[in-house]
Amino acid sequence: MAAEVETMRVRLLRAFDEEAKRNTETAVLAAEAARRAGFDYGSEDYEVALRYLLNSGYLQHVSQ
Repeated sequence: MAAEVETMRVRLLRAFDEEAKRNTETAVLAAEAARRAGFDYGSEDYEVALRYLLNSGYLQHVSQ
């Protein structure tokens, strides 16, 4: 189970990176990254993976 959760986290992080075209200063639409990673935007799996990435500092939330 832990390996599956880690796989989901990595998959989502890679999707954000691909959406940003590997530019750490680029804002990315979360729904697009979710789609690219194979998540349903807003699903529990997506929210858990996203929360981990935000809390760990891998991603930063930016308000418009």
